[in-house]
Amino acid sequence: MSAQHEVAEAVGYYHDLLVGAWTDETAHPGYRPLPEDMPPSYGQCAVTACVLLEELQRDFPGEEMALAAGRVVAVQRTLGGSALGPLIDDHWWINWHGRKLEDVRVIDVTADQARTAALVTPVVTTHDRLLESGIAYATFKEFSSVEDALVRGGKSNLPQRYELLKSRLEERRSATSITA
Repeated sequence: MSAQHEVAEAVGYYHDLLVGAWTDETAHPGYRPLPEDMPPSYGQCAVTACVLLEELQRDFPGEEMALAAGRVVAVQRTLGGSALGPLIDDHWWINWHGRKLEDVRVIDVTADQARTAALVTPVVTTHDRLLESGIAYATFKEFSSVEDALVRGGKSNLPQRYELLKSRLEERRSATSITA
């Protein structure tokens, strides 16, 4: 099985666990309470990307991955592409670096915040494939480690929310393995 397939399977597994682990307390304080018309991932992107990166780095130590902070925008499908507007103005995800620049993949388990059919959560695909769908992930900052993001990320109470989500993920993993 290829690393791409293994990582995609792991991302799906973690996505399912994380959805059940999200609470108002793990969401960014500015996104509480969750509006009824928004998906459960609303306000969970930074904390979720941190927890997921730690899990994926443990599971796939030979793969180069980093946290990315930036914007998700809709783009026209023209030569060169031009931005039409933000789908998610302030967003975090994981960039999975390949051997060549065009091999960079986006891993995003909170993409449903964009509320567009072009993004099916979880996202595990290349930037080029996303552009073909009219979506661009624009990275403004990249963090090579969770510790770096927790210190320099600038997100409200991110370290506390990270510890809580990590704990809730472990509870869900334990409950799942007991019933399996």
